[in-house]
Amino acid sequence: MQAHIAIIGAGISGLAAARTLHEAEHAVQLFDKSRGSGGRLSSKRSPLGELDLGGQYFTARDPDFCRAVTDWQKQGWIAPWSPQLYQFRQGRLQASADEQTRWVGTPRMSALTRGLLGELPVRFATRICEVFRGDQH
Repeated sequence: MQAHIAIIGAGISGLAAARTLHEAEHAVQLFDKSRGSGGRLSSKRSPLGELDLGGQYFTARDPDFCRAVTDWQKQGWIAPWSPQLYQFRQGRLQASADEQTRWVGTPRMSALTRGLLGELPVRFATRICEVFRGDQH
């Protein structure tokens, strides 16, 4: 019998770990205290529209992460964000020379984590209070 690997948290880190383990043919089970995936990339609907509650964007510099970002863009989960950036220098506001690409989920930040979740087994609205290894449970 194959043991399940429990992953607590369905944010980008938990989902990346779950997908990697799942692709290596390990049995995984995700748990998250929220009603949906996202963590720091969560979004919420409100009477005013959809709100991104965590990070407003993310960047990628590591070559392996950049390859993942390219794949996510092809999937339609993210898109480049082109804000007008400024710096305050010598008492004046000046256009920023920063050319770092910034990425956002599309249509909202949680699109990325929902895409990463796919069909992975997850239990939402579940608070983990204790963790046991083996037959102790």
